[in-house]
Amino acid sequence: MSPFQGEDTGSSPVGTTFVPSALRNAVQGILAHLYSDFLLNTKSSRDELIRKRHAKGESLSELARAYGISPQRVYQIVHHKQK
Repeated sequence: MSPFQGEDTGSSPVGTTFVPSALRNAVQGILAHLYSDFLLNTKSSRDELIRKRHAKGESLSELARAYGISPQRVYQIVHHKQK
């Protein structure tokens, strides 16, 4: 067994392995540190594009389909409301 697979708990469903929480937390922390600016900038850029496209006349439904989010979320973005 690879040291990165964790230990099989015996009580888990077939084919699953236990990943120690310390390892999982470390990986999440590293990824958050490496990609936090990218993820934040991407989301704020998306929101700004949605606002600009709506100002040019695109409907909430059209924008929701284009970005794969709900019309309600597009409304919140356009009107600067927190979810």
